[in-house]
Amino acid sequence: MRYILSYDLGTSSVKASLIDEEARLVDAVAIEYPTYYEEGGIREQKPEEWILAMEKATRRLLDTSPYKKNVAGIGISGHSLGVVAMDRSGKLVFERTPIWSDSRAVREADDFFHTVDYAEWYHATG
Repeated sequence: MRYILSYDLGTSSVKASLIDEEARLVDAVAIEYPTYYEEGGIREQKPEEWILAMEKATRRLLDTSPYKKNVAGIGISGHSLGVVAMDRSGKLVFERTPIWSDSRAVREADDFFHTVDYAEWYHATG
């Protein structure tokens, strides 16, 4: 039997699951990472901590698993609206990146939607 290793990179942790080809959950683990809160609505995380958490979750799922040689695919889902800036060599431009709950631009967004219809904007941008 073949297996899929899946990851859900969430707000507070990465959830990793091993799923068989019949879509049955074989095993799962969650590894937490911090969110950095600062004044002014700043909510950020470190992408390097996401990677470390994914590595740890993978080790926990597969190090002693009899299924590790039969992993046929990997699926990853992540933060909505998150952007990780990288330079041409693939290095992070910033150590931390804003996450969905970052609210430092709420006033600017409100100003924007006073001049642009929300429904039209959403339809055009998805």
